[in-house]
Amino acid sequence: MNLVELYFNTLDQEMLFKVANRWKVNIKGFANITRVPEIMLRKNLIQKFNNKPDMFNKLLEEVYGTKIKEMKIDSIEDFLYTFLSYPLKDKVPTHFALGILIFLYPEFAEQKLNILNENILNNRHIFDGCIEDLKLTKENSAEVISKLLQLKEPFDYFSMFDAEIETALKTLKLFDKYEKLKSVFKDYDLYEFAKYFIENRNTYPDYVMVFAYLSNISDEEFDSNRDFYNKLYTDAHICLDIEAFRHFEELFNDLSQKNNNLEREINNKEERLVSLEKQLNEFEEKYIVYKNEINKTVENLKSQVEAKIKETENLTNLKREFNLSFENTIITGYGYDRIFDSIGRCNVVSFEELNNLNYLEGYKGLVIIHKNSIVTTKDLLLLEKKLKGNNIKFTVIFGVTIEEMVRNIIIKKSKLGV
Repeated sequence: MNLVELYFNTLDQEMLFKVANRWKVNIKGFANITRVPEIMLRKNLIQKFNNKPDMFNKLLEEVYGTKIKEMKIDSIEDFLYTFLSYPLKDKVPTHFALGILIFLYPEFAEQKLNILNENILNNRHIFDGCIEDLKLTKENSAEVISKLLQLKEPFDYFSMFDAEIETALKTLKLFDKYEKLKSVFKDYDLYEFAKYFIENRNTYPDYVMVFAYLSNISDEEFDSNRDFYNKLYTDAHICLDIEAFRHFEELFNDLSQKNNNLEREINNKEERLVSLEKQLNEFEEKYIVYKNEINKTVENLKSQVEAKIKETENLTNLKREFNLSFENTIITGYGYDRIFDSIGRCNVVSFEELNNLNYLEGYKGLVIIHKNSIVTTKDLLLLEKKLKGNNIKFTVIFGVTIEEMVRNIIIKKSKLGV
């Protein structure tokens, strides 16, 4: 067994035909190359390229040269980890990874020939065992995860509460695993997560483990390693998008196939009946679209009017009730309750009512943000930014119940000395 034999043993029938046609392989007794038995064609190609390194190298360059330029490979280590990480792992043909390896790093491929062959025979990923296991420590956890996933530049935002993530996971029937892993990672630090991640990559998709871990980290932990977590989130999001795309592509293909079958059945009917049914279907579709558009327009106008009325009422009430002299302003989803009297004089407003911060202009008191009433971390960060920009003192507290919230406010004010 040598690299030429190994390579051609990984080619499927279509690739064998392409190579044979490109290099004008003629086999006695067969005028059409597509009629040559696969075993015979594979044997002839191996004989043609065996002991001809320059010709074999030219073949690899023609097949994979364009892709190699797009990949921007820096080292053999980066190359192997790229193909061992999602979404490339098990998502590209074996010949693709092997062909590029032989072209770029022939000496390394020769050294690992037996391992590569064993992996193919045992239906493992072709690069399993070709690179030493990374030594994980508490200090290099982020570096190990970055290498395993080949993390690239992150998006310019970070949100662990994107509704579309959970929706996509439910669509892919991965949400139960995600919820289970969230419980597993509840008190994990990065080192513990990295250890679990390395040991369970064959059990759970990479991006599901990443999302489950990130959903548990605190704001302080995120801020301490912002660039790494942004890259980690970005990589997982891209992988999820790819998997979702593949899922919907399969659904689309399935629906297309069913549609084609239905069309064939319809075409077997009498021409007049088909024509009438087609006209009726087109009329019904246009009518439904028209009806839905009218209903949607009416509902949108209704919603806009109701929202405008509500906004006007809220702003009017807020302007009438907000008191700049009160030393406390609590931003919470709870309405006013007598228990707030234990804090002192305070304004009680909702997050939505603070879209216009003009009411806080000149306010000298303390703004207390009830984090449990804020929908997303992104909303909280935007609110904090606005308050800082207006030089307004604020603090953030937690509380599952109104009593817990008030207790935490009293403790926080005591610590702040206000």
